[in-house]
Amino acid sequence: MLLALGLLLGCGYELELQDDLGPSPELHQPWLPGSAPVLTGTPNRRRSEDRLTVEVADPSVAEVRSVTFEGKELQIALQTLAPGKTELMIRAEGSDRLLHQEPIEVRNPDDVSLIPAPDVFQEKSPRVREPTIVVGGTASFLAQLTADDTVVYGNVSSNDDSSTDDLGEVQAREGMAASLTDALAGVEGRWVVLETDVQGDHPITLEPVDGVELDVVVHAVMPAAIAELRWAKADEENAEPEQSLQLAVRAFDAYDEELYGAPLEWEIDGKITEVRGGAQVLHYEYLPSKTKTAIVRLNDLEIETEFHGRVIDSDYACGCTSAGWSSSWPMLLVLGAVRRRRHTAARALTRR
Repeated sequence: MLLALGLLLGCGYELELQDDLGPSPELHQPWLPGSAPVLTGTPNRRRSEDRLTVEVADPSVAEVRSVTFEGKELQIALQTLAPGKTELMIRAEGSDRLLHQEPIEVRNPDDVSLIPAPDVFQEKSPRVREPTIVVGGTASFLAQLTADDTVVYGNVSSNDDSSTDDLGEVQAREGMAASLTDALAGVEGRWVVLETDVQGDHPITLEPVDGVELDVVVHAVMPAAIAELRWAKADEENAEPEQSLQLAVRAFDAYDEELYGAPLEWEIDGKITEVRGGAQVLHYEYLPSKTKTAIVRLNDLEIETEFHGRVIDSDYACGCTSAGWSSSWPMLLVLGAVRRRRHTAARALTRR
């Protein structure tokens, strides 16, 4: 995200805007058509919403849905409509005097890469162009859209009258089940969930915007291709009691290539623990005095470790694995909380 420094216009009126498309207080651009970013900022001079006129210079690119104040914070809800460049303009009501001006850019994506679900919580999230998943498991990836190698940011529409098409569509051929969901592990986005019982190469097509089709090849291998399992443990030494932590497993083949969505069996303190979707991330509440033993098995592979805490839940359909998580995202680590807003829906199509 790039920090947007608002132009200082109109009698010392100062305003720095940020959007709601990420964890940092910055403004993301370009935006994806069909997104509904909410811009917020605290002007140095308070004017009630009925004394401001907020508009977009080119209404074919974006439109203003609402303008409100929450305390001293100005909130501007936008709806992006079509590719193009324009400007957001804030004026005093009944005046041509410009108080603030902000550039807006909306672009269609021309490429997509996938970020494995647990890796979203790392400070550096690796992008995978052609992931390899495991037959019989479930793998989830956050789709990162780009245009000319520049990330295109967006969320699903928040209009009350929105239909089920906000996420776009994902298409897969026979042998691969592909679907979209708008949130995973507390993180909103365009999540691609993949399952297959057929080994080989599976082309899928993501259509985030009408008329834009982005192709990805997904490779699928049998569980026997997994040569090694490795623990990826949270940093308990620097954790606070009752903090949410994760215990993850990474799967690799004989060539040290990472495989996603392995169907694992978990045993905690001698009891088989059901982990939805054969997930590879276990969520727990850190309790220093409570020691537990975890064993993970897959075919003839077995690894064992200890952690301290109370098991809360497992990551739903998490798609492999991560080596660590960013402490700047503590509220996003509630794995298993797949939230769906009532105005959105996941769509899965099968194309033969």
